[in-house]
Amino acid sequence: MGRKKDQRIIEAALGAAYCGSRGETKIALPASQIIAVDYTEDNSTPSASGLTLEKLRIARQMLDDADVDDDEEQYCVVSSKQISDLLKTVEVTSEDYNTVKALVEGKVNTFMGFTFKRISSQLLPFENNTRNIFCFAKSGILMATNGDIKTDISVRLDKRMAKQVYASISCGATRMDEKKVVSILVKE
Repeated sequence: MGRKKDQRIIEAALGAAYCGSRGETKIALPASQIIAVDYTEDNSTPSASGLTLEKLRIARQMLDDADVDDDEEQYCVVSSKQISDLLKTVEVTSEDYNTVKALVEGKVNTFMGFTFKRISSQLLPFENNTRNIFCFAKSGILMATNGDIKTDISVRLDKRMAKQVYASISCGATRMDEKKVVSILVKE
């Protein structure tokens, strides 16, 4: 059930949002909200890179420029490879820069105002050795469920008394504000 919700949020963040009175107008995430795989701050010779502090800094700046409230929750959705990329940087692992001892735990929970949400790499888009991860402010994506989660556990007499577990959920998500979602392309 959690993966289905994650999948809906990823589709809302990176896919088309629909607007209009009947929801028929497609709005793609603008190119201005996408950080290139070869992004560098100093305009040096660009080359494809994983998740870098430069990419996180520009994502942070883009969300700040969108007037996201400082107290609003902000997330960075990544796979384990991007956590590994960050654990290679001194700023993330050093107590001088970060209050969380990342190397002790082997995790990056929060950094640069983002709460990191690690999800399965199978859910995040991947093409030509490039993964698409994203940062967003909580008000930038709306998640809704229709009713409660439905579950049932029963015994199947025709399968030698094996237990059968069933669960279903009806949910959806959409992007509410393009400027509150930032896509980051990373080499993997």
